Amino acid sequence: MSVTLLKYRFDGPFNNCESIESTEGLYVILKGDSAVLEVIDLRHSLNLAQELVDEQNSEDWFGPPNAPTSIAVLYAYEFEPAEFETVIAELTDWLAVTRQSPALVA
Repeated sequence: MSVTLLKYRFDGPFNNCESIESTEGLYVILKGDSAVLEVIDLRHSLNLAQELVDEQNSEDWFGPPNAPTSIAVLYAYEFEPAEFETVIAELTDWLAVTRQSPALVA
């Protein structure tokens, strides 16, 4: 499965961190069911697997009703370094605009 934000295809959504690689990338925190997902946040990590395990343990992401329900990841190795910086900038700008009305992805 995948989640598309702008023109970028993220792997996921995942309900746990077991399939996430230990490499640099972006992750989006999503809330909702598989038909309609709301983007809660976008974050960059140098080690996706480790950061997501740490965050999941500290925030209990997949438990409480108000917590995000899933995550999707975009790996940096899919891009040239300069291109990945552009991807981060585009997605960050997009999320800043959509914060005024929640971004929904299908």
